[in-house]
Amino acid sequence: LIASMVKIAFHFHLKDADDPAALLENINGVLRGKFSRQFLTACYALIDLNARTIATANAGHLPLVVWRRAGNSILQLNPRGRLIGYFADTRCETERAPLEPGDRVIFFTDGIMESRSPDGVMFDERFFEAISEGGNLTASAFIDDLMRRLTDWHGSDDYEDDITIVVIDVL
Repeated sequence: LIASMVKIAFHFHLKDADDPAALLENINGVLRGKFSRQFLTACYALIDLNARTIATANAGHLPLVVWRRAGNSILQLNPRGRLIGYFADTRCETERAPLEPGDRVIFFTDGIMESRSPDGVMFDERFFEAISEGGNLTASAFIDDLMRRLTDWHGSDDYEDDITIVVIDVL
């Protein structure tokens, strides 16, 4: 139900699709107070293929990650933004970065970072190791490798939280 509400709110504000911060702020305006005591986090990114840039806004979500093939480095885009649906005033910022051929853009939910080993240690830093070590894999093989690592770390594939990952390779 909440996903449907977000989709409708997004549709109403398509005019703001080129302005990630405005889009998330306006979605908050539509959804505020509709979830009782719940809220949601969100990340919205606009990839401009002609300019080879990414612009992203964040509403209480984890950073968007760009793995740079050149130099095998990780860039975290983490503009400020408050949760959606909870505060009347959700101010968001937009952060921009150039994209180069070979870069990999990674969107993910907190279920990956916060997955715990049987002795309670979170997966978080291992996520970045998987990104660096899996850079030469195809996007699909990278996701398979990451999920194998996560399941091995966690001890099963029965996670406490949702796990979502989207990988976009820049050609």
